[in-house]
Formats: sequence, structure tokens, C-alpha cells
Amino acid sequence: MEEKLNAITLKAVDYGESDKILTLFSLEKGVISATVKGVKKDKAKLKFVAEPFCFAELITAEKVGRRSITNASCHKSYFNLCQNLNSYFCACVIAEFVTLFFKDAEEGLFADFVLSLENMLKGISFSTLVKFILKGLAYAGYGLDFSGCSKCAELIENRVFLDVDSSCFLCENYALENALEFKISTYTRLFEINNTPFDKLDLEQENTKNCLRLLDNYISHRLGFKLKSLQFVL
Repeated sequence: MEEKLNAITLKAVDYGESDKILTLFSLEKGVISATVKGVKKDKAKLKFVAEPFCFAELITAEKVGRRSITNASCHKSYFNLCQNLNSYFCACVIAEFVTLFFKDAEEGLFADFVLSLENMLKGISFSTLVKFILKGLAYAGYGLDFSGCSKCAELIENRVFLDVDSSCFLCENYALENALEFKISTYTRLFEINNTPFDKLDLEQENTKNCLRLLDNYISHRLGFKLKSLQFVL
């Protein structure tokens, strides 16, 4: 039975002499894997599908529980991300994040992924990555609460702490013993990115990287794993 899917290529692994197994993030089914045959040959018709971050409409067929790609048409190639290491590695972090969190379809996050790739083509990489992770965490049920101190409901203006277990921020008057303290400038930048649409994000790097360090710490403590590709960004 054939099925039409819109998907972004996250990863390609060699399989046999000329085939590849692709990990894809699809609009319709979330993260899936599929084999594309003969794609390692020089004149392979579907060679483009195995390129990093190819966004394509795929025709797939499933047999004995294995999915294969029989035809495809490219919506847009994001292969040029490879020419900018910051953009490429930030996109790799998003690919790893999606693979870990979203086995099922999530239409909103798929749209955010496309917006993120568009930004990264323009070199707006770090703030876009922060924005995507924040939205992804929210979709996954681990979103951070930016409404102020979760205990007193006041705006946080001086020392700031993150209570990992509740995903809430705390002021110095209500900080818990095991809460993570970090710079108020990082909190301000995180708040700014959270409230800025993708198409309005900027190129600022220093505080944005501190935001990524905080999110890395949060994901590690709350969810128990590290985003391995993030080390190439930080």
C-alpha cells in the first residue's frame, strides 16, 4: 500500500552497497524510518532525498513492517546549511531533539521546524535553536513558565533560580535549595526569545549561548539525557 508523506530528512545511514536508511520527521506520522534504494549511485533519481534536511513529498510503500521510498519531489533543499557550521550544527541539535521527543505527529512543531530551517539559512541560528527548544519542550509537556516567580507571582529582577522539577522560575526570596541559579541577563534573553516570533529573531550570540547552556542543564536534570550534538554549538 502506497502512502504520501511530507517529511524532512534528519539522518541517513548506509545500508548495503547502494541503499540508505533515512530517519525522517514527517508532518503526518512524526519520526519514521524508511529505506531508499540505489541512492548511493552517482545518477540515482532519489539522491536528493538523502541529503541533510531535505524537505520533500515522499511516496512510500510498506512491506513486512518495513517502509521504503518509491518516489519523491523536493519541496525545498536546505543542503546549503552545510556551508555555515553554526547553522548546520544548530539544525543537527533540532534533528536530535525531534528524534528523541516526537515519535508521533505534531503539526505545530513540524511547521516550527520549517521556520527554523528558513532562519538558519539566513544565519539566525542560536536564537532560533533556543526558540525551537522552548516550543518543543512545551509541546512535550515540559515547557518553562515565564509568568514570573512561581511562588510570589512578582516579576524577577535580581537573582533568578530555576526549579527543575516544576519547570518554574523563582526569585531569591523563594529559591529552593536544589534550584539552579543563573544570570538575570540569561533569564531576560530567554524571556525575550520566548516572546518573539521566529521571523523577528536576531543574531545576538553571547547571552543566547548562555540560554542554550541553561536549557541543556534543564533537559539533563529534568529528562535525564544530554543533547550530544549541542556540544558542537557551545
